[in-house]
This record gives sequence, structure tokens and C-alpha cells, in this order.
Amino acid sequence: NEQSALLYFEKYFPEFKDQPQWLDITKGMFVEIMKKNINADGSYIESTSGYTNSAFEQFFTFRKTLMEMGEDPGDEYNERLLRAAVYNAILVLGNGRGLAWGDANSGSKGAGIYEEFAKLFDNEKIFTNEEIKEIVELNNMDEFRYIDNYARKGDAPSWTSIHYPDSKRVLMRSDWSKNSVSLFTEVNGLRQHGHADDNAIILAAFGRTLLTDAGRFSYQRGG
Repeated sequence: NEQSALLYFEKYFPEFKDQPQWLDITKGMFVEIMKKNINADGSYIESTSGYTNSAFEQFFTFRKTLMEMGEDPGDEYNERLLRAAVYNAILVLGNGRGLAWGDANSGSKGAGIYEEFAKLFDNEKIFTNEEIKEIVELNNMDEFRYIDNYARKGDAPSWTSIHYPDSKRVLMRSDWSKNSVSLFTEVNGLRQHGHADDNAIILAAFGRTLLTDAGRFSYQRGG
């Protein structure tokens, strides 16, 4: 939040002679913060589906604000942001319910909630980078839209399952529709906001959740 406040100060008060230097410092800090919170493969560092969206939103807002200022955070930031978007978009069961994994509620994910992000990355040169294509296997944002819209919009990717080596998580599904068979598991050891249940699986099929994590009960003592 401190870095965001500094960024907005630089945006709305560009007349200060040191503003370009401050902006470079802020961009550098955000890149380092992202590298500490988002793994190189796009997965979130904590063992929960509960905090990854809020973290992603802050990094996405930073990117949008820089674009409004005619600035860019650089390829490294953009590539990791794209991988994080894919991670967040697929971190749900086939029926659209959240994983309720670690300290998280289940909730549900509506179709097309990442459309603003997709528009931001349309026609970006980022897809010419073979390294990122190898990791997230996307050729264009229409394939991302297909995932985000439960197969009702866009173009189907060539894959339906993915392994995140940095966080040792696997998401598998039979297809991208809400009736798909989908499974999630992690073998990363207990990390922040996680539970001591390595190798447990979360499973959904035919629009219903069949096996679930306990999710978040309460942060309050006694219930």
C-alpha cells in the first residue's frame, strides 16, 4: 500500500523535478515485491486460494496505472503478471466454485471476470516470448478468455491440466466447461495460510463438488 500511495503521488504531481527518479524507485520496488509474492511460474507463494486474488489485483492495478502515465513496468513484470492471471483464472473447480483451499472460503467465480485484464494484454508483444509460451501455453488472449468464460467465449487452449513446479501444485480437468471433472492437489508442505494436509485432493464433477478442503473456519479464538 505504501508503494501504491507513492505511485499515485507521482501520477498526480508530475511537476516535481525528482518525479522521474521517484517513479523508477517505485517501479523497482513493485517488481521486487511481485517476485517475493508470485513465483516465476505464476503461482502464489501462500498455500491458499483465499489471498491470491487480492494480491493479483494490486499488481494488476499497478500495471494499469503505469500505462495511464505512459510508463511500463518492463517485460519481467508483465510476463509474471500474465502467468499470475492464468493461475488465478484456473484456480477454481470445473463447476465454478472456489477451492476453499487453505484459509479460504469457497465462493464462486463468474464468467469473464478477467476481461479487463485480457483487454489490457490484447496484441501485446509478450506472446512472442517463447519462455512464457512454454510455461502457460497461451498463444493469444482469446485462449485466456476461453478459460475465464468456461468455454463459452474465445479459443480453446491445447491443454486442460497444468503443473506448477515452483509451488508443487497440480490442476487437472477433463475440459473447460462447468460440467468437467476437475481435481486439485498440492505437495508443497505447510506454508502461510495453509493446512497440514499435503496430498489431499479437491474434486468436482458434473457441476458438483465431491471432495473438498475444510476451508477457513475462523480467525477468532473459540470459533
